[in-house]
Amino acid sequence: MIYEKVQKVKSLISKRMEYAELEKHGGSHPQTKEVWRELVNVFAMDEDDAINIIDLLSEVEIYWLSEVFEDISEKLQSEKFSSYLHLKQY
Repeated sequence: MIYEKVQKVKSLISKRMEYAELEKHGGSHPQTKEVWRELVNVFAMDEDDAINIIDLLSEVEIYWLSEVFEDISEKLQSEKFSSYLHLKQY
């Protein structure tokens, strides 16, 4: 189950990266907020899964995911997740 979530997250991050490239040419992409929402929803279900997923991402993917760390933390309301991010210095 965790690997399905990892693949979903990687796919969403890939979309976000594509949108960012398009945004360089002016304005924001209309689907950016939807990608952010979907990412938050994937991570907000379980703090242990959230941590395990991040551990399976590349540095580049974590960089892009960091756009929504605050939203994920707010949804999870988890000291464990917040401590993990702080410890990893994300």
